[in-house]
Amino acid sequence: MSSFLKVIDRGVQALLYAKFKDILGLVDFNADTVFYPKEIAFRNIAEKRGRAVVEFINVWRESSSFDWSRQRSAVARQDILLNYVDPVGKETMTTARAIPLNLAYNAWFWTKDYDKYNQIAELYSWWQHENPNLSINYNDVYPLEMDMHFGEAEDESTVPTMYDTGTYFVLKAPIMIDAWIMKSYDVKTIQKIIISIYDETVEANPQLLETMTLLLNESS
Repeated sequence: MSSFLKVIDRGVQALLYAKFKDILGLVDFNADTVFYPKEIAFRNIAEKRGRAVVEFINVWRESSSFDWSRQRSAVARQDILLNYVDPVGKETMTTARAIPLNLAYNAWFWTKDYDKYNQIAELYSWWQHENPNLSINYNDVYPLEMDMHFGEAEDESTVPTMYDTGTYFVLKAPIMIDAWIMKSYDVKTIQKIIISIYDETVEANPQLLETMTLLLNESS
């Protein structure tokens, strides 16, 4: 079973591919993106493809920290009822709880075409206004939307060292996510409630006591 952090990491990687693949002309998620830091991304993508081609995306999670501003929310403090483990008997229910984390990622876009570099920078700048959310289905059923935030994009191209390393343009783009780390477990449900009642008038009337007992059993 994968950790939920790995699920989010993979979601970020897939979202970047879907968002920018048309600009870079990418056609294969597994061959055109890698989840590695910049220092080893170029070598890893070359090993995947069997040749050194620059057009690709790499992403890496730089840090994760507990978000105290969201730790008092209902989803963090209380369980969320999901579904019955046994729909017929309904004796056990699956519940979930979440903790809030701030996840900081860096993405790098590699290209030989300076115009593509500019198009990526523009699309990244517009992203804040165009559905900035990471959508994930928990247990393949329950939709989660995590807010995304963006920072200052930085140029890490090789232009200053082009005569030694060659020329390729690299845009570094930070992405911050208001994430929820989910954990589910099973709990027993209440099947019957027994109530004891003392009343002098009821005690003096056995027939009334029998009627009340019958009604309570039916209601439970």
